[in-house]
Amino acid sequence: MFKKFLPWYLLALVALSLAFIYGCGSAPTSGGGGGGGGGISGATYFGTQSGGDYWKWIIDATSTTEGSFWGRNYTMTFECSGTYEVLPSKFRKAYINASSGSSYKPPVGGTAYFLEFPDTMLLVKPIGNSDVEKVIVCAAAANDPPANGTICNFINIPRKGWLATNEAYGTVEVISGGTYTFEVVQQNLDGDVLAQGSGAMSGFHFSNGMFSNPNDNMKIFITPSGVFAGDAGPGHGGIAGATVEAMFADEGDAQGEVPGKIFRGVLFNYNPATGTGETQPIGATGEANGSIHGSDFLDIESDVDPQWGTHLSTLEFTGVISPGMIKGTLENNGELNTFVMVVAYVGDPQKLAVIGITTQEGSGNPQNFIVIEQ
Repeated sequence: MFKKFLPWYLLALVALSLAFIYGCGSAPTSGGGGGGGGGISGATYFGTQSGGDYWKWIIDATSTTEGSFWGRNYTMTFECSGTYEVLPSKFRKAYINASSGSSYKPPVGGTAYFLEFPDTMLLVKPIGNSDVEKVIVCAAAANDPPANGTICNFINIPRKGWLATNEAYGTVEVISGGTYTFEVVQQNLDGDVLAQGSGAMSGFHFSNGMFSNPNDNMKIFITPSGVFAGDAGPGHGGIAGATVEAMFADEGDAQGEVPGKIFRGVLFNYNPATGTGETQPIGATGEANGSIHGSDFLDIESDVDPQWGTHLSTLEFTGVISPGMIKGTLENNGELNTFVMVVAYVGDPQKLAVIGITTQEGSGNPQNFIVIEQ
């Protein structure tokens, strides 16, 4: 969301949404999903990591200040588990106590940071360098599929080789009838409808909180609380968004909901040429004029709030594309970037979520941001 905050790459996204540890990620939710993972019996999350890694997570909050986790990356075939503590910033710090599987597994003794929005979304800032620090966005597992005709808006989490002329955002309608079909419309940042990625995706089955098709790499997750996420398979990126029922008709409505709100999330900066990325934790506040001010944390371990001085950025809603899909601009240190954003209320109790995508004017590399009201 906010571009350069310290190298300000945060907000996810998010979601994202969505996600946790060394490229591992998944978040807690109220139901479904199944067990596994060292006997942990907590909330289950499914999600995507940039590039197209599919994750499952189970988060078990043993108290308001600590808990345990288990995560599996099905694409890279490894698992990790351990404990976490809640930091003053509201982020969680995860400690990897066990790790197994392929050579991509995170090291025992490593740490990562994540945000859990219970029963809704999990966002993870992985451990490691820019090769592996790619945001994980997860949706809570649902016990039941969404109703026939449910419509979602989404933002793309780019794949390797992505260009500004490629798919950036879109809509999807759920059509049920024995199996499930997803009617998808994809658009680029200029608003052009693209043939690639658009059309009917059919033959999907719902089980344990996830839509899947044995003949398709796509995995799709829609929570009862309004979050929508998907993983397109290895090398094809993912999507994050929300159901249209949870959204605003225009930018004025959205601006009116912002004042006084406090947000936490991530900013994800991605290099599609190399397939590397950086995820940065951020915080933001809603201002009286309907804008959002955000920044990164000087010390995520001890700070309650982000630094509001040198790295302050301002996001403004400037126009409506369709209900819940809003254009905006982000000003950071004199540089102005145009965003496309999903703006919606999600969760129970409902919280305002902002999930966006843009390209940086200088590099042309995409950025995702995901923030949710605290």
